[in-house]
Amino acid sequence: MKLFLPFFIVFVVWLRYELGKSSKSNQKAHEDFLLREQKANLTRRQNIDSLDYITIPLKSLPFLENCSEKILSCQETVKKLADKRILNLAGITNTDLKLKYGAANLPALSSYDENFTILINTLNTWADCLIEEGMADKAVTVLEYAIQAGADSSRIYLTLANEYSKNGDNDKIEELIKQAKSLNTLTKDSIIKKLTVLKA
Repeated sequence: MKLFLPFFIVFVVWLRYELGKSSKSNQKAHEDFLLREQKANLTRRQNIDSLDYITIPLKSLPFLENCSEKILSCQETVKKLADKRILNLAGITNTDLKLKYGAANLPALSSYDENFTILINTLNTWADCLIEEGMADKAVTVLEYAIQAGADSSRIYLTLANEYSKNGDNDKIEELIKQAKSLNTLTKDSIIKKLTVLKA
């Protein structure tokens, strides 16, 4: 017991030191964040008219007339989005957006980013419905546009890769892998790994 006590005291002292160091580090990070946020909130509005907005190629997508209600609904949503501003702001924090474009632009930018999310989810659903109804070739067109628009959905990548695999288009899967490497998302590595397995 006497031999154990000095080791216990050393451990307690070390633990208190580490906890104190961690607390100071967290406090510094919090203070830095508050300073950046304060600066961001004071940033003046910038012109955002020339940003890289996403356009929807209505003439290139496979719009159908005689089809299911689900497909019609997806098509209608995509057509409505074509008249709106769409931006992919994945991986960019609100603070960074305010610092770059001004705090006054944050609501608009958030709305444009939400339009992107709706677009990608709708394209995903549209493609799924087309595949279910035996129109895989048209689904491929929709999915390829989704990737071109910057989709970072694992489901979209894998669904498209599966269609390529069915047709023996392994070269196109390789192109998908290259595209996935440019993604700014936490799921990038997982997508690349799954595509690589599918290609093998």
